[in-house]
Amino acid sequence: MNSANEVLRLFAGQTCDLVLDVADMTGYDRGARQAWQGLLWDHRGLIRRIVMVGADAGVETTGRVIARHLGVPLSMVPGDRSVDADAPALPLRSSSCAHTSISGQDPTPMHDR
Repeated sequence: MNSANEVLRLFAGQTCDLVLDVADMTGYDRGARQAWQGLLWDHRGLIRRIVMVGADAGVETTGRVIARHLGVPLSMVPGDRSVDADAPALPLRSSSCAHTSISGQDPTPMHDR
């Protein structure tokens, strides 16, 4: 819930891409998925695409479910690659994508870095 609320705070009512550095996350957590889906639902129009960086299989599954629920494209990027915040939303590994950057360490949107 805290991380989803932080994303909403960072949106500040502006449409943006959501880039999530999830390299330090592992596994699938139903409660976390439900919190993200619930909190982001009313704000889904602000998300152009979601890009998950460094996701393991469980986290990737969670991202796919959330993106599908919100009707937002999703892309997966290996943790050893950088993400260009100005790049168009292109499918990567059989998905599509959206981006503002939030990670456990640095919740600064990519466009503000």
